[in-house]
Amino acid sequence: MKRRNSGHHRCLAVSLLVLVLGGIGACGDGAGDASRSAARSAPDGVPIWRVDADATVVIGNNTGGDPLFRVMGAVRLRDGRIVVANSGMYQLQIYDVQGQHLVSSGQRGGAPGAFEQLSWIGTDGDSIFTWDTGLQRLSVWDDAGRFVRSVLLTIELGIFPNMVGRFADGALVVAAGLDLGGTAIQRPGAAWRDSTTYLLIDPAGGVRDTLGRFPGTERYTSTVAGGRGIEVETVPFGRHTVTATADATLYVGTGDDYSIQKVEHRNGRAEPVISDFRERVRITAADRAEYWEKLISASPSASPPPEVPYPEVLRPYDALIVDAEGDLWVKDAELPRHWEERSRWRVYSPAGELRAVVELPPRLRVHAIGTDWILGTGRAADQVEHVRLYGLVRD
Repeated sequence: MKRRNSGHHRCLAVSLLVLVLGGIGACGDGAGDASRSAARSAPDGVPIWRVDADATVVIGNNTGGDPLFRVMGAVRLRDGRIVVANSGMYQLQIYDVQGQHLVSSGQRGGAPGAFEQLSWIGTDGDSIFTWDTGLQRLSVWDDAGRFVRSVLLTIELGIFPNMVGRFADGALVVAAGLDLGGTAIQRPGAAWRDSTTYLLIDPAGGVRDTLGRFPGTERYTSTVAGGRGIEVETVPFGRHTVTATADATLYVGTGDDYSIQKVEHRNGRAEPVISDFRERVRITAADRAEYWEKLISASPSASPPPEVPYPEVLRPYDALIVDAEGDLWVKDAELPRHWEERSRWRVYSPAGELRAVVELPPRLRVHAIGTDWILGTGRAADQVEHVRLYGLVRD
């Protein structure tokens, strides 16, 4: 049975006019604000799956094509070729099984086959699917990177709607974007979570059904210097909702506790699939200071606003992916002191049974997981992005 992974929750720079000459930015914390379980060993009787120490394929410097910049996802085609959503270059880039560049498709703009804000990529093994958040447009490409057609969504989806994934029948799962008309954003310094509606969109672009409404990312509002407007930011260490799709099922984790729900389209009910107790990690003053220290070292423009509402405990997880076998991979969140260490993932069966524990390379943003491979994006010491393919051994 073919499964399709969601695009992980992606960071999109937002610049909008709010109040008078005000700016607003909304962006995920990225690889950075995520928690790790205190115990590094697997529970008794739970296998530890192994990942190769070195990537078997590295796409980036010296592999041809334009440089990778703001990679929003990558997929593997049925024959092993890799397709990268290189959003900073407004391109799809296709690479052979050794990681050498074959062809690039796309350009900047709103014409068919062009991109304004390429934010998601998916595949059924042959065709390639892309989502442009700014245009609210799904595009379909063949496996050679040739543009086939596009579907423009004309319904109101809020600001920057997020593509979650694609069901086996071609229907799209879309998370509606921010609604800036809410009163919560007018209270600087207070944490808030807007609710997100998940819609099932038919292949022609019409709304087929509403799958559910769940809490969104935990955010806060701060005042721009000079009082000219407000900024909306993600709460450091705060909760956010993770999602993934498989066949005709939407998986949702709200981050309130270590649980994942599933919504099957045929019944439309949210039912628990994973419910696992994990001791919550408390956030200390040292953790808060290290968070900003590491962000500022990576981005000199980053600085702690004066109105940051920190949570008392770290959220339980940071990412959710469904692999090619239908298993659910849940990434433990991490304190800043662990950001440069290997990340810890727990693998559950579709019935919610803990199957394995896996540790992956530090700061690897995982895009897709096959039977014996893991595809993700990492950064070198010079902050240059590389797409990497690792071998996976399921013991």
